[in-house]
Amino acid sequence: MITINVEPSTRLSSLKDLYISYRVGAGSDVTVQFASGVYPVTNSLPIPTAFASLTLQGPSDNSAKLIGTTVIDSSCFTTVGHSDPNFQLLRNPASVAVCKLETQWPEWKQGYVDSCARGNCAKDVAGCWETQLFNGGAKLRPARFPNSGDTKYKISSMGAGYLSTKRGSSSTQFGAAKGVTNAQWASWNREPRLYVAGSLTSATWQWEKLGVSANAKAQRFSIQNPLCGSISANNGFYVTNALSELDKPDEYYIDPSQGMLYMLKSAINAGSTIELSSMTSSFISTVLNESLIISNLSFMKSNAQYMFSINGSGRITVKNSEFSQSPGGAFSITSPSSIVNNRFDRLGATVIYLGVSTANILIQGNQFTNFGWYNWVYQPAVAAHGTGHTVSHNTFSQSPHIAITLGGTQHNISNNEFTSLVQNVNDAGAIYAFDASLEQVFSGHVIEDNYFHDFGGSSKYAIYADDLMSGWNVQKNLFARLGGPAVFFHGSVSGHVSVNWFYHVPVGFVWSPSYKGGVSQAAQCTGQVKFSGNVEVRGPGENAMVGVKTKGCNIDGSLNTLTSSMDSQSSNTDADFFNNLGFAIYI
Repeated sequence: MITINVEPSTRLSSLKDLYISYRVGAGSDVTVQFASGVYPVTNSLPIPTAFASLTLQGPSDNSAKLIGTTVIDSSCFTTVGHSDPNFQLLRNPASVAVCKLETQWPEWKQGYVDSCARGNCAKDVAGCWETQLFNGGAKLRPARFPNSGDTKYKISSMGAGYLSTKRGSSSTQFGAAKGVTNAQWASWNREPRLYVAGSLTSATWQWEKLGVSANAKAQRFSIQNPLCGSISANNGFYVTNALSELDKPDEYYIDPSQGMLYMLKSAINAGSTIELSSMTSSFISTVLNESLIISNLSFMKSNAQYMFSINGSGRITVKNSEFSQSPGGAFSITSPSSIVNNRFDRLGATVIYLGVSTANILIQGNQFTNFGWYNWVYQPAVAAHGTGHTVSHNTFSQSPHIAITLGGTQHNISNNEFTSLVQNVNDAGAIYAFDASLEQVFSGHVIEDNYFHDFGGSSKYAIYADDLMSGWNVQKNLFARLGGPAVFFHGSVSGHVSVNWFYHVPVGFVWSPSYKGGVSQAAQCTGQVKFSGNVEVRGPGENAMVGVKTKGCNIDGSLNTLTSSMDSQSSNTDADFFNNLGFAIYI
């Protein structure tokens, strides 16, 4: 066993030399022990060219923090003068300070990122990426209008009813119905890199962030790249990356043509720690055929698509670690893996992506919170392709869209808690799958002993098998206080929904035909979809829920009913309430 101790003062790029000096080679079991402290990381961590196993390990309190940022000293900022090329755009120049990036971040031209790319029009995801800023550890946002809300996916508080689209002369133009002054249009007309963001089309599962130009006279935006569909009237949107809207301490603006960073003076003081997410590479990106263990470490503020991108046949174990505050995800993996007892928080994209060649990966005991906040549709906590994965005893909370997407076959999703999900889009579920091939190949999944509660609404489900997805077994789950139906099979030709409990849920199960792929409704309604042994819990005098809603297919929707003399609010916890009724919650 070889142990290499590193301190915050250690240049991590020197690990390559340390491996050589310690004579690490084929057959070596190596541990890199990180002491408590902050480790700035600018490039991928070196790993040995040959070894048997590599362990990256920190203290048990996760106090070794690997951070992919560059610190901008407050002394960099000066008052904006009349000679500043953007002076005329500023609403109140005296309140704004500017920093020339190259004085603090010499490599800014190579490391700065700001781009948006068109996604797939069938399931449109605007793939946007931008350098992130933090002040005192709190994430900042590009200057925007309107200001309300602290996360950009809360469309209702940021645009709906305040800024609304209306048709222009074509689907590439639209305006604002109310709330925008003539002075703002005049300022936006001069903005060089203006974006609008929101669900702009009638497809409620889509989200767009698009470069636009503003015509002050016509009071119209022109979209630089046409949408997949037509602009839909009355959908909310907001304007972002607008220097003229820099009016809040949690906002910033970067002009890449000049290499200038603008912030309000009130946000900057002598003690400010302003950070730029300058690391665009993964912490580790490699083909690995050896064993890798990551334990008790914190990884933060990377600007890579994934913090770790690992292929190969080597075994990966990730345990007791934290991954947070990045616009990308944590892991893209094709290797055999166990990801156990970790915390994933404030990650903007798909947190864990399991590739199509993966099998039997274990994801257990993790906490996933505030995920998918950046490109906020189809950015789940777990995207499970491959076969035979187990996702168990995790908690999933606070996301605008989906928690788990299921591809491949024979995954087991069990003993998890799902809450505060599918917050800001329709036609989605906490667990969701869409068979793009329309061949019903993603089958054999078992979803059991989970606890879904306190979310949902119209066209927002706990479990959603879309467009002919079939062969799912949904059993022994508890659904409580959902705003919409619990389970939706959209054209599924087979599957069982059995022995589940429903409490304050309007509809237990919905089946309707899918019109995708030319499969007839008769072929979809085969009698192989079953709803049986399910239980409704309700208090005295409460109305009965609807067991099953179907369209053109006869499925027995009978429910067993269990009446409680008390409400769950009368108990200390939901677990106490349902345990007293005979249903145990094991998360």
